[in-house]
Amino acid sequence: MGKYIKTSENDLEITLDMYNTLKNLWKGTLKFGWLIIVLASLSAAIYCQRTWRNYIPFYTASATFTVNTREDARGTSMYEEVLRASQLSKTFPYIITSSVLRNDIARELGLPYITESIYADTIEDTNLFTIRVTSADPKRAYEVLHLVIDNYSRIAEPVVGRTYLTMLNESGIPTEPYNRISYRASIKKGVIPGGLLGLAFIALYALSRRTIYKVEDLAKLTSIKHLGSLPRVKIKKRSKKKEFIISLQNEKLPRWYQECVYKIRTRVEKIMENKEKTILVTSAIQGEGKSTVAYNLALSLAEVGKKVILVDCDLHNPTIRKRMDLFETDKRKNLNKTNNMESTSILNEAAVALQDTIEAIGCPLEQKANILQDAGLSHVLKGEISLEDALIRYEGLNLSILADLEPINNATEILGTSRMRGLIEELENQADYVILDSPPAAILSDASDLAKLVEGIIYVVKQDYAMLDQILKNFEYLSESSNAEIIGFVLNDTTTSFNGYGYGKGYGYGYGYR
Repeated sequence: MGKYIKTSENDLEITLDMYNTLKNLWKGTLKFGWLIIVLASLSAAIYCQRTWRNYIPFYTASATFTVNTREDARGTSMYEEVLRASQLSKTFPYIITSSVLRNDIARELGLPYITESIYADTIEDTNLFTIRVTSADPKRAYEVLHLVIDNYSRIAEPVVGRTYLTMLNESGIPTEPYNRISYRASIKKGVIPGGLLGLAFIALYALSRRTIYKVEDLAKLTSIKHLGSLPRVKIKKRSKKKEFIISLQNEKLPRWYQECVYKIRTRVEKIMENKEKTILVTSAIQGEGKSTVAYNLALSLAEVGKKVILVDCDLHNPTIRKRMDLFETDKRKNLNKTNNMESTSILNEAAVALQDTIEAIGCPLEQKANILQDAGLSHVLKGEISLEDALIRYEGLNLSILADLEPINNATEILGTSRMRGLIEELENQADYVILDSPPAAILSDASDLAKLVEGIIYVVKQDYAMLDQILKNFEYLSESSNAEIIGFVLNDTTTSFNGYGYGKGYGYGYGYR
Protein backbone atom coordinates (compact mmCIF):
# COMPACT_ATOMS: atom_id res chain seq x y z
CA MET A 1 0.00 0.00 0.00
CA GLY A 2 1.00 3.66 -0.11
CA LYS A 3 2.94 5.52 2.52
CA TYR A 4 -0.23 6.47 4.39
CA ILE A 5 -1.50 2.93 5.01
CA LYS A 6 -0.37 1.25 8.22
CA THR A 7 -1.34 -2.32 7.34
CA SER A 8 -1.42 -4.29 4.12
CA GLU A 9 -4.79 -4.98 2.53
CA ASN A 10 -4.34 -8.74 2.83
CA ASP A 11 -3.72 -8.46 6.56
CA LEU A 12 -6.53 -5.99 7.10
CA GLU A 13 -8.72 -7.11 9.96
CA ILE A 14 -11.47 -4.92 11.34
CA THR A 15 -12.95 -5.75 14.68
CA LEU A 16 -16.69 -5.98 14.31
CA ASP A 17 -18.39 -3.41 16.48
CA MET A 18 -21.68 -4.84 17.70
CA TYR A 19 -23.31 -1.42 17.72
CA ASN A 20 -22.22 -0.70 14.16
CA THR A 21 -23.34 -4.15 13.07
CA LEU A 22 -26.77 -3.55 14.56
CA LYS A 23 -26.80 -0.15 12.89
CA ASN A 24 -26.01 -1.79 9.57
CA LEU A 25 -28.74 -4.35 10.15
CA TRP A 26 -31.21 -1.56 10.73
CA LYS A 27 -29.93 0.32 7.69
CA GLY A 28 -30.13 -2.85 5.62
CA THR A 29 -33.68 -3.47 6.83
CA LEU A 30 -34.72 0.03 5.82
CA LYS A 31 -32.98 -0.31 2.47
CA PHE A 32 -33.90 -3.89 1.61
CA GLY A 33 -36.98 -4.47 3.74
CA TRP A 34 -38.98 -4.66 0.55
CA LEU A 35 -36.84 -7.64 -0.45
CA ILE A 36 -38.08 -9.65 2.54
CA ILE A 37 -41.67 -8.95 1.51
CA VAL A 38 -40.98 -9.82 -2.12
CA LEU A 39 -39.14 -13.06 -1.32
CA ALA A 40 -41.73 -14.10 1.28
CA SER A 41 -44.56 -13.39 -1.18
CA LEU A 42 -42.78 -15.20 -4.01
CA SER A 43 -42.07 -18.22 -1.81
CA ALA A 44 -45.68 -18.28 -0.59
CA ALA A 45 -46.91 -18.09 -4.19
CA ILE A 46 -44.64 -21.01 -5.14
CA TYR A 47 -45.96 -23.08 -2.24
CA CYS A 48 -49.54 -22.26 -3.19
CA GLN A 49 -48.87 -23.19 -6.81
CA ARG A 50 -47.31 -26.50 -5.75
CA THR A 51 -50.25 -27.18 -3.42
CA TRP A 52 -52.72 -26.53 -6.24
CA ARG A 53 -50.75 -28.63 -8.74
CA ASN A 54 -50.30 -31.60 -6.40
CA TYR A 55 -53.75 -31.45 -4.85
CA ILE A 56 -55.84 -34.62 -5.05
CA PRO A 57 -59.28 -34.46 -3.42
CA PHE A 58 -60.29 -37.46 -1.26
CA TYR A 59 -63.84 -38.36 -0.28
CA THR A 60 -64.96 -40.30 2.75
CA ALA A 61 -68.09 -42.48 2.95
CA SER A 62 -69.01 -43.69 6.43
CA ALA A 63 -71.62 -45.69 8.31
CA THR A 64 -72.31 -46.32 12.02
CA PHE A 65 -73.53 -49.76 13.27
CA THR A 66 -74.31 -51.79 16.26
CA VAL A 67 -72.83 -55.32 16.10
CA ASN A 68 -74.44 -58.21 17.96
CA THR A 69 -73.83 -61.91 18.09
CA ARG A 70 -77.56 -62.49 18.21
CA GLU A 71 -80.16 -61.25 15.87
CA ASP A 72 -82.26 -60.17 18.82
CA ALA A 73 -80.21 -58.98 21.78
CA ARG A 74 -83.18 -58.70 24.13
CA GLY A 75 -83.09 -60.85 27.27
CA THR A 76 -79.31 -60.75 27.64
CA SER A 77 -77.78 -59.62 30.90
CA MET A 78 -75.72 -56.48 31.35
CA TYR A 79 -72.64 -58.59 32.01
CA GLU A 80 -73.10 -60.45 28.73
CA GLU A 81 -73.55 -57.16 26.86
CA VAL A 82 -70.33 -55.76 28.31
CA LEU A 83 -68.42 -58.97 27.62
CA ARG A 84 -69.68 -59.09 24.05
CA ALA A 85 -68.86 -55.44 23.48
CA SER A 86 -65.36 -55.92 24.84
CA GLN A 87 -64.75 -58.90 22.57
CA LEU A 88 -66.12 -57.17 19.49
CA SER A 89 -64.17 -53.95 20.14
CA LYS A 90 -60.96 -55.94 19.85
CA THR A 91 -61.84 -57.97 16.79
CA PHE A 92 -64.00 -55.59 14.74
CA PRO A 93 -61.19 -53.17 13.63
CA TYR A 94 -58.88 -56.06 12.87
CA ILE A 95 -61.44 -57.84 10.67
CA ILE A 96 -62.49 -54.66 8.86
CA THR A 97 -58.92 -53.73 7.95
CA SER A 98 -57.69 -57.26 7.25
CA SER A 99 -56.22 -58.21 3.91
CA VAL A 100 -58.78 -61.03 3.64
CA LEU A 101 -61.64 -58.56 3.51
CA ARG A 102 -59.77 -56.27 1.09
CA ASN A 103 -59.00 -59.17 -1.26
CA ASP A 104 -62.65 -60.29 -1.28
CA ILE A 105 -63.78 -56.75 -2.12
CA ALA A 106 -61.18 -56.49 -4.90
CA ARG A 107 -62.44 -59.75 -6.45
CA GLU A 108 -66.02 -58.50 -6.39
CA LEU A 109 -64.89 -55.30 -8.13
CA GLY A 110 -62.84 -57.28 -10.65
CA LEU A 111 -59.62 -55.58 -9.61
CA PRO A 112 -56.26 -57.05 -8.57
CA TYR A 113 -56.34 -54.82 -5.49
CA ILE A 114 -58.11 -51.76 -4.11
CA THR A 115 -56.46 -48.44 -3.34
CA GLU A 116 -59.17 -47.22 -1.02
CA SER A 117 -58.36 -46.81 2.67
CA ILE A 118 -60.65 -48.57 5.16
CA TYR A 119 -60.86 -47.53 8.80
CA ALA A 120 -62.81 -48.86 11.77
CA ASP A 121 -63.55 -46.85 14.90
CA THR A 122 -65.00 -48.21 18.12
CA ILE A 123 -66.66 -46.58 21.08
CA GLU A 124 -65.18 -48.09 24.22
CA ASP A 125 -67.39 -50.49 26.21
CA THR A 126 -70.13 -50.38 23.59
CA ASN A 127 -71.02 -52.31 20.49
CA LEU A 128 -71.14 -49.13 18.40
CA PHE A 129 -68.75 -49.06 15.48
CA THR A 130 -68.05 -46.74 12.56
CA ILE A 131 -66.66 -47.78 9.19
CA ARG A 132 -64.97 -45.15 7.00
CA VAL A 133 -63.79 -45.62 3.43
CA THR A 134 -61.62 -42.97 1.76
CA SER A 135 -61.13 -42.73 -2.03
CA ALA A 136 -60.35 -40.21 -4.74
CA ASP A 137 -63.66 -41.25 -6.33
CA PRO A 138 -66.74 -40.49 -4.15
CA LYS A 139 -68.82 -43.21 -5.82
CA ARG A 140 -66.09 -45.79 -5.35
CA ALA A 141 -65.82 -44.84 -1.67
CA TYR A 142 -69.55 -45.43 -1.19
CA GLU A 143 -69.44 -48.68 -3.17
CA VAL A 144 -66.53 -50.11 -1.16
CA LEU A 145 -68.28 -49.10 2.08
CA HIS A 146 -71.28 -51.29 1.25
CA LEU A 147 -69.07 -54.17 0.12
CA VAL A 148 -67.38 -54.03 3.54
CA ILE A 149 -70.76 -54.17 5.25
CA ASP A 150 -71.90 -57.06 3.05
CA ASN A 151 -68.77 -59.15 3.60
CA TYR A 152 -68.07 -58.42 7.25
CA SER A 153 -70.32 -61.06 8.78
CA ARG A 154 -68.88 -63.81 6.61
CA ILE A 155 -65.28 -62.88 7.39
CA ALA A 156 -65.96 -62.40 11.14
CA GLU A 157 -67.91 -65.69 11.63
CA PRO A 158 -64.81 -67.95 12.06
CA VAL A 159 -63.52 -65.53 14.70
CA VAL A 160 -66.49 -64.37 16.79
CA GLY A 161 -69.27 -66.48 15.43
CA ARG A 162 -72.28 -65.24 13.61
CA THR A 163 -72.78 -61.49 13.91
CA TYR A 164 -75.52 -59.11 12.96
CA LEU A 165 -75.02 -55.46 11.89
CA THR A 166 -77.69 -52.90 12.57
CA MET A 167 -77.05 -49.68 10.66
CA LEU A 168 -77.81 -46.52 12.55
CA ASN A 169 -76.79 -43.95 9.88
CA GLU A 170 -74.67 -43.57 6.76
CA SER A 171 -73.19 -40.66 4.86
CA GLY A 172 -74.37 -41.59 1.40
CA ILE A 173 -72.23 -40.69 -1.60
CA PRO A 174 -69.93 -37.89 -0.35
CA THR A 175 -70.28 -34.61 -2.22
CA GLU A 176 -67.28 -32.69 -0.83
CA PRO A 177 -63.70 -33.83 -0.21
CA TYR A 178 -62.61 -34.10 3.39
CA ASN A 179 -59.15 -32.70 2.56
CA ARG A 180 -60.12 -29.30 1.23
CA ILE A 181 -57.21 -27.38 -0.23
CA SER A 182 -55.77 -24.92 2.31
CA TYR A 183 -53.92 -22.00 0.77
CA ARG A 184 -53.56 -20.42 4.19
CA ALA A 185 -51.39 -23.28 5.35
CA SER A 186 -49.35 -23.07 2.13
CA ILE A 187 -48.82 -19.35 2.64
CA LYS A 188 -47.62 -19.93 6.19
CA LYS A 189 -45.18 -22.58 5.02
CA GLY A 190 -43.94 -20.44 2.11
CA VAL A 191 -43.50 -17.16 3.99
CA ILE A 192 -40.97 -18.65 6.41
CA PRO A 193 -38.23 -19.72 3.93
CA GLY A 194 -38.72 -16.61 1.80
CA GLY A 195 -38.52 -14.31 4.81
CA LEU A 196 -35.45 -16.13 6.15
CA LEU A 197 -33.75 -15.77 2.78
CA GLY A 198 -34.40 -12.02 2.83
CA LEU A 199 -33.10 -11.74 6.40
CA ALA A 200 -30.00 -13.72 5.44
CA PHE A 201 -29.32 -11.27 2.61
CA ILE A 202 -29.66 -8.29 4.98
CA ALA A 203 -27.39 -9.97 7.53
CA LEU A 204 -24.78 -10.58 4.81
CA TYR A 205 -25.11 -6.94 3.74
CA ALA A 206 -24.62 -5.74 7.33
CA LEU A 207 -21.59 -7.96 8.00
CA SER A 208 -19.87 -7.17 4.69
CA ARG A 209 -20.51 -3.41 4.81
CA ARG A 210 -17.27 -1.72 5.89
CA THR A 211 -17.60 2.04 6.12
CA ILE A 212 -16.20 4.76 8.35
CA TYR A 213 -18.27 5.44 11.45
CA LYS A 214 -15.80 7.28 13.64
CA VAL A 215 -12.36 8.86 13.46
CA GLU A 216 -10.70 5.81 14.98
CA ASP A 217 -11.81 3.63 12.06
CA LEU A 218 -9.36 5.47 9.80
CA ALA A 219 -6.82 6.42 12.44
CA LYS A 220 -6.02 2.79 13.24
CA LEU A 221 -5.50 1.95 9.57
CA THR A 222 -3.73 5.03 8.20
CA SER A 223 -1.29 7.69 9.32
CA ILE A 224 -3.42 10.48 7.84
CA LYS A 225 -4.28 13.25 10.29
CA HIS A 226 -7.81 14.03 11.32
CA LEU A 227 -8.47 17.69 10.52
CA GLY A 228 -11.91 17.75 12.10
CA SER A 229 -15.47 16.53 11.92
CA LEU A 230 -18.51 18.33 10.58
CA PRO A 231 -21.82 17.31 12.14
CA ARG A 232 -24.98 16.87 10.15
CA VAL A 233 -26.92 20.09 9.70
CA LYS A 234 -30.65 19.86 10.20
CA ILE A 235 -32.55 23.00 9.42
CA LYS A 236 -36.27 23.50 9.25
CA LYS A 237 -37.17 23.97 5.63
CA ARG A 238 -39.68 26.74 5.25
CA SER A 239 -39.87 26.86 1.49
CA LYS A 240 -39.92 24.05 -1.03
CA LYS A 241 -38.49 26.33 -3.69
CA LYS A 242 -35.40 27.53 -1.84
CA GLU A 243 -32.71 25.10 -0.76
CA PHE A 244 -30.85 25.75 2.47
CA ILE A 245 -27.20 26.47 1.76
CA ILE A 246 -24.56 25.33 4.25
CA SER A 247 -22.42 28.44 4.23
CA LEU A 248 -20.59 30.35 6.92
CA GLN A 249 -22.24 33.45 5.50
CA ASN A 250 -25.69 31.96 6.10
CA GLU A 251 -27.08 33.49 9.27
CA LYS A 252 -29.25 30.41 9.86
CA LEU A 253 -26.27 28.05 9.99
CA PRO A 254 -25.86 26.69 13.55
CA ARG A 255 -23.03 28.21 15.53
CA TRP A 256 -21.55 24.83 16.40
CA TYR A 257 -21.10 24.00 12.72
CA GLN A 258 -19.17 27.22 12.20
CA GLU A 259 -16.90 26.37 15.13
CA CYS A 260 -16.09 23.00 13.55
CA VAL A 261 -15.13 24.71 10.28
CA TYR A 262 -12.90 27.18 12.14
CA LYS A 263 -11.09 24.31 13.88
CA ILE A 264 -10.42 22.72 10.50
CA ARG A 265 -9.17 26.05 9.14
CA THR A 266 -6.76 26.46 12.07
CA ARG A 267 -5.28 23.00 11.55
CA VAL A 268 -4.96 23.53 7.80
CA GLU A 269 -3.16 26.84 8.34
CA LYS A 270 -0.73 25.20 10.74
CA ILE A 271 0.03 22.30 8.39
CA MET A 272 0.43 24.54 5.31
CA GLU A 273 2.44 27.21 7.12
CA ASN A 274 5.71 26.64 5.23
CA LYS A 275 4.27 25.21 2.03
CA GLU A 276 2.77 26.37 -1.22
CA LYS A 277 -0.83 26.94 -0.21
CA THR A 278 -2.57 25.15 -3.07
CA ILE A 279 -5.04 22.57 -1.73
CA LEU A 280 -7.13 19.93 -3.47
CA VAL A 281 -10.39 18.87 -1.78
CA THR A 282 -11.69 15.49 -2.90
CA SER A 283 -13.60 12.39 -1.75
CA ALA A 284 -14.05 8.80 -2.80
CA ILE A 285 -17.49 9.09 -4.37
CA GLN A 286 -20.09 11.71 -5.10
CA GLY A 287 -22.34 12.89 -2.28
CA GLU A 288 -19.79 13.06 0.54
CA GLY A 289 -19.84 16.84 0.89
CA LYS A 290 -16.48 17.79 -0.62
CA SER A 291 -17.87 20.89 -2.35
CA THR A 292 -19.42 22.11 0.90
CA VAL A 293 -16.15 21.56 2.76
CA ALA A 294 -14.11 23.31 0.04
CA TYR A 295 -16.47 26.28 -0.07
CA ASN A 296 -16.63 26.82 3.70
CA LEU A 297 -12.88 26.33 4.10
CA ALA A 298 -12.37 29.07 1.50
CA LEU A 299 -14.83 31.34 3.32
CA SER A 300 -13.21 30.72 6.70
CA LEU A 301 -9.75 31.57 5.36
CA ALA A 302 -11.07 34.72 3.70
CA GLU A 303 -12.75 35.77 6.96
CA VAL A 304 -9.35 36.00 8.67
CA GLY A 305 -7.93 38.22 5.94
CA LYS A 306 -6.45 35.63 3.59
CA LYS A 307 -6.76 36.18 -0.13
CA VAL A 308 -8.42 33.02 -1.42
CA ILE A 309 -9.38 31.69 -4.84
CA LEU A 310 -11.79 28.75 -4.97
CA VAL A 311 -11.83 26.77 -8.23
CA ASP A 312 -14.61 24.30 -9.06
CA CYS A 313 -12.66 21.67 -11.03
CA ASP A 314 -15.53 19.17 -11.12
CA LEU A 315 -16.42 20.07 -14.68
CA HIS A 316 -18.47 16.88 -15.06
CA ASN A 317 -20.83 18.06 -12.34
CA PRO A 318 -20.15 21.66 -11.26
CA THR A 319 -22.11 22.49 -8.12
CA ILE A 320 -20.50 25.34 -6.22
CA ARG A 321 -21.84 28.16 -8.33
CA LYS A 322 -25.34 26.71 -8.64
CA ARG A 323 -25.81 25.74 -5.01
CA MET A 324 -24.36 28.91 -3.59
CA ASP A 325 -26.58 31.05 -5.77
CA LEU A 326 -23.55 32.85 -7.17
CA PHE A 327 -25.31 34.00 -10.28
CA GLU A 328 -26.40 37.12 -8.42
CA THR A 329 -22.82 37.51 -7.17
CA ASP A 330 -21.75 37.29 -10.81
CA LYS A 331 -23.85 40.35 -11.53
CA ARG A 332 -22.30 42.16 -8.57
CA LYS A 333 -18.86 41.29 -9.97
CA ASN A 334 -19.51 43.34 -13.06
CA LEU A 335 -20.42 46.30 -10.88
CA ASN A 336 -17.30 45.85 -8.78
CA LYS A 337 -15.12 45.73 -11.91
CA THR A 338 -16.39 49.12 -12.99
CA ASN A 339 -15.98 50.53 -9.45
CA ASN A 340 -19.76 50.82 -9.12
CA MET A 341 -20.03 53.07 -12.16
CA GLU A 342 -23.36 54.81 -11.92
CA SER A 343 -23.10 57.51 -14.54
CA THR A 344 -24.26 56.84 -18.09
CA SER A 345 -21.06 58.20 -19.60
CA ILE A 346 -18.85 55.73 -17.73
CA LEU A 347 -21.13 52.83 -18.63
CA ASN A 348 -21.01 53.84 -22.29
CA GLU A 349 -17.22 53.98 -22.10
CA ALA A 350 -17.13 50.44 -20.68
CA ALA A 351 -19.50 49.25 -23.41
CA VAL A 352 -17.22 50.69 -26.12
CA ALA A 353 -14.20 48.95 -24.53
CA LEU A 354 -16.13 45.68 -24.39
CA GLN A 355 -17.16 46.07 -28.03
CA ASP A 356 -13.51 46.59 -29.04
CA THR A 357 -12.56 43.36 -27.24
CA ILE A 358 -15.40 41.50 -28.90
CA GLU A 359 -14.38 42.70 -32.35
CA ALA A 360 -10.77 41.76 -31.63
CA ILE A 361 -11.65 38.13 -31.02
CA GLY A 362 -14.24 38.05 -33.77
CA CYS A 363 -17.13 37.07 -31.49
CA PRO A 364 -20.72 38.34 -31.90
CA LEU A 365 -21.94 40.67 -29.14
CA GLU A 366 -24.73 38.35 -27.92
CA GLN A 367 -22.42 35.31 -27.81
CA LYS A 368 -19.75 37.28 -25.92
CA ALA A 369 -22.36 38.47 -23.40
CA ASN A 370 -23.42 34.88 -22.76
CA ILE A 371 -19.79 33.82 -22.28
CA LEU A 372 -19.26 36.61 -19.75
CA GLN A 373 -22.39 35.60 -17.88
CA ASP A 374 -21.61 31.86 -17.77
CA ALA A 375 -17.81 32.19 -17.70
CA GLY A 376 -15.93 29.63 -15.70
CA LEU A 377 -12.84 27.45 -15.57
CA SER A 378 -13.57 25.69 -18.85
CA HIS A 379 -13.86 28.99 -20.75
CA VAL A 380 -10.53 30.17 -19.39
CA LEU A 381 -8.80 26.90 -20.33
CA LYS A 382 -10.28 27.07 -23.83
CA GLY A 383 -9.01 30.62 -24.24
CA GLU A 384 -12.51 32.05 -24.69
CA ILE A 385 -12.17 34.53 -21.86
CA SER A 386 -9.48 35.94 -19.59
CA LEU A 387 -8.98 34.79 -16.05
CA GLU A 388 -9.79 38.24 -14.72
CA ASP A 389 -13.16 38.27 -16.50
CA ALA A 390 -14.03 34.77 -15.29
CA LEU A 391 -13.25 35.29 -11.59
CA ILE A 392 -16.29 36.01 -9.44
CA ARG A 393 -15.57 38.40 -6.58
CA TYR A 394 -17.31 37.43 -3.35
CA GLU A 395 -18.85 40.56 -1.92
CA GLY A 396 -17.43 41.64 1.43
CA LEU A 397 -14.55 39.14 1.48
CA ASN A 398 -11.22 38.79 -0.28
CA LEU A 399 -12.51 35.65 -1.99
CA SER A 400 -12.75 34.92 -5.70
CA ILE A 401 -14.46 31.95 -7.29
CA LEU A 402 -13.74 30.35 -10.64
CA ALA A 403 -16.67 28.05 -11.41
CA ASP A 404 -18.74 26.86 -14.34
CA LEU A 405 -22.51 26.79 -14.40
CA GLU A 406 -23.03 23.78 -16.66
CA PRO A 407 -21.12 20.49 -17.11
CA ILE A 408 -18.95 19.92 -20.19
CA ASN A 409 -18.25 16.74 -22.13
CA ASN A 410 -14.46 16.86 -22.48
CA ALA A 411 -13.67 17.78 -18.88
CA THR A 412 -10.84 15.27 -18.43
CA GLU A 413 -9.06 16.44 -21.59
CA ILE A 414 -9.23 20.08 -20.51
CA LEU A 415 -7.99 19.49 -16.98
CA GLY A 416 -5.05 17.41 -18.21
CA THR A 417 -3.52 20.15 -20.37
CA SER A 418 -0.41 22.19 -19.65
CA ARG A 419 -2.67 25.25 -19.70
CA MET A 420 -4.20 24.02 -16.44
CA ARG A 421 -0.79 23.91 -14.80
CA GLY A 422 -0.08 27.43 -16.02
CA LEU A 423 -3.44 28.61 -14.69
CA ILE A 424 -2.72 27.18 -11.24
CA GLU A 425 0.63 28.95 -11.16
CA GLU A 426 -1.08 32.20 -12.16
CA LEU A 427 -3.66 31.76 -9.39
CA GLU A 428 -0.93 31.04 -6.83
CA ASN A 429 0.63 34.40 -7.69
CA GLN A 430 -2.67 36.17 -7.03
CA ALA A 431 -3.76 34.53 -3.77
CA ASP A 432 -2.60 33.27 -0.39
CA TYR A 433 -4.63 30.08 -0.79
CA VAL A 434 -5.87 28.34 -3.93
CA ILE A 435 -8.47 25.67 -3.19
CA LEU A 436 -9.51 23.19 -5.87
CA ASP A 437 -12.78 21.28 -5.58
CA SER A 438 -12.14 18.13 -7.62
CA PRO A 439 -14.30 15.28 -8.95
CA PRO A 440 -14.59 12.14 -6.78
CA ALA A 441 -11.29 10.26 -6.78
CA ALA A 442 -12.79 6.77 -7.04
CA ILE A 443 -14.88 7.60 -10.10
CA LEU A 444 -12.68 9.74 -12.36
CA SER A 445 -8.95 10.18 -12.97
CA ASP A 446 -9.32 13.96 -12.80
CA ALA A 447 -8.48 14.01 -9.09
CA SER A 448 -5.14 12.28 -9.59
CA ASP A 449 -4.27 14.67 -12.46
CA LEU A 450 -5.13 17.68 -10.31
CA ALA A 451 -3.19 16.23 -7.37
CA LYS A 452 0.00 16.70 -9.39
CA LEU A 453 -0.63 20.46 -9.42
CA VAL A 454 -1.16 21.03 -5.70
CA GLU A 455 0.82 20.91 -2.48
CA GLY A 456 -1.76 19.34 -0.19
CA ILE A 457 -4.89 17.18 -0.38
CA ILE A 458 -7.86 17.23 1.98
CA TYR A 459 -9.90 14.05 1.81
CA VAL A 460 -13.59 14.29 2.76
CA VAL A 461 -15.15 11.14 4.19
CA LYS A 462 -18.88 11.08 4.80
CA GLN A 463 -19.83 9.00 7.81
CA ASP A 464 -21.15 5.52 6.95
CA TYR A 465 -21.16 6.18 3.20
CA ALA A 466 -18.22 5.16 1.00
CA MET A 467 -16.76 1.68 1.37
CA LEU A 468 -13.53 1.42 3.33
CA ASP A 469 -11.73 -0.41 0.51
CA GLN A 470 -12.50 2.47 -1.86
CA ILE A 471 -11.10 5.03 0.57
CA LEU A 472 -7.88 3.12 1.25
CA LYS A 473 -7.27 2.45 -2.44
CA ASN A 474 -7.73 6.17 -3.17
CA PHE A 475 -5.24 7.12 -0.48
CA GLU A 476 -2.73 4.80 -2.09
CA TYR A 477 -3.45 5.94 -5.64
CA LEU A 478 -3.30 9.66 -4.85
CA SER A 479 -0.07 9.30 -2.91
CA GLU A 480 1.61 7.23 -5.62
CA SER A 481 0.40 9.27 -8.62
CA SER A 482 1.54 12.64 -7.28
CA ASN A 483 3.95 14.28 -4.88
CA ALA A 484 1.14 15.99 -3.03
CA GLU A 485 0.70 15.21 0.64
CA ILE A 486 -2.68 14.13 1.98
CA ILE A 487 -2.62 16.64 4.81
CA GLY A 488 -5.67 15.17 6.50
CA PHE A 489 -9.23 13.98 6.29
CA VAL A 490 -12.51 15.56 7.33
CA LEU A 491 -15.24 13.29 8.69
CA ASN A 492 -18.44 14.82 7.35
CA ASP A 493 -22.15 14.52 8.11
CA THR A 494 -21.60 12.94 11.51
CA THR A 495 -24.45 12.23 13.91
CA THR A 496 -24.68 12.35 17.69
CA SER A 497 -25.32 8.63 18.02
CA PHE A 498 -21.97 7.80 16.42
CA ASN A 499 -19.58 10.36 17.82
CA GLY A 500 -21.31 11.98 20.74
CA TYR A 501 -20.79 15.57 19.63
CA GLY A 502 -23.75 16.76 21.59
CA TYR A 503 -25.16 18.49 18.50
CA GLY A 504 -27.87 17.23 16.23
CA LYS A 505 -30.78 19.20 17.68
CA GLY A 506 -32.03 20.12 14.25
CA TYR A 507 -35.46 20.47 12.76
CA GLY A 508 -35.76 17.88 10.09
CA TYR A 509 -33.94 18.61 6.84
CA GLY A 510 -30.28 18.28 5.90
CA TYR A 511 -28.71 19.74 2.76
CA GLY A 512 -25.47 20.45 1.00
CA TYR A 513 -23.79 17.03 1.01
CA ARG A 514 -22.24 16.94 -2.43
